[in-house]
Parts: sequence; C-alpha cells; structure tokens
Amino acid sequence: MDGLSASWTMWVVLIVGTAAFWAVIFLAVRALFVGRGTSGSPDPDDSRDLDPHLERLARGEITVEESAD
Repeated sequence: MDGLSASWTMWVVLIVGTAAFWAVIFLAVRALFVGRGTSGSPDPDDSRDLDPHLERLARGEITVEESAD
C-alpha cells in the first residue's frame, strides 16, 4: 500500500467507526428512555386489576349495600 491509499483507508475506517459509535450511543439512550414520556396513569380501559365487586357496581348490576356484603 502506498501512503495515499493508506490515508484514504484510515479516513474511511475513522468515519465509519465514528458513525457506528454514535449510532450505538443513540440507540442505547433511546432504549433507556422509551416510554418515559407517559404520565404513568393507568389506561382507563384496562380494568384487569379492579375488584370484581367494583366492576359489577360500576355496571349497575348491584347496589352499594350489596357490594358491602
């Protein structure tokens, strides 16, 4: 390899290596912060963790007095 060829090869390796480095940094930061913009409040349609009595009360199937039993 002559000096000019080695110089271009070095620059190509430096540019590709730098781009790969910043791509890895960007993806790592993105992976850490994905989904953090949400308010943290539960989805109103997601009622899996509600008490079955509360669900029936909300639908009007039972009264407050019946739900206390």
